[in-house]
Amino acid sequence: MLSRAHARLGSRIARADAHDLPVPASAVDAAYLVWVLHLVAEPAEVFAECARVVRPSGRLVVLTGRPRTEAEDMSEFQAVLDGLRETRRDTGDAVAQWGTAAGLDLVTRREMVDEHPASPAEYADVVEARTFSFLWDLDDVTWANVVQPAIDGLRALPEPTRPRHTIHRRDLMVFEKP
Repeated sequence: MLSRAHARLGSRIARADAHDLPVPASAVDAAYLVWVLHLVAEPAEVFAECARVVRPSGRLVVLTGRPRTEAEDMSEFQAVLDGLRETRRDTGDAVAQWGTAAGLDLVTRREMVDEHPASPAEYADVVEARTFSFLWDLDDVTWANVVQPAIDGLRALPEPTRPRHTIHRRDLMVFEKP
């Protein structure tokens, strides 16, 4: 991603710790945080850092990472797996609080809806590969008692390779620096 962005934007691209950006104060028109706040140590500090580098009247766009999912006959298994995301702190309400605490004004909050086809077999493979960050550090007991039964249930659904209509809903929020 960095090399693709660099090819398009040149030296304006940097890889850095989100808690300590290598950017002067009030230097950028806009910043965005997409599906990242659940991966940083201190999300409120990241908000404060983004507020520092955005110029007055600049914007910070945030897409929360904790989805609300509907997935036809996969929903039961999706709900079990989504239960493992309960420890994720990047809910819409938490994001709104972090933005306000960083001195930003919330100017837009709306639901972002992503619809796509997904088959139970494909989803089981993605889960089994631990693609999602909420699966990275699970202990063996949780994997055996929660995740593996969900994987097995997905693969046991009728026509497991047939795509199902899947909907993910997340909060899209726009903050402005006064």
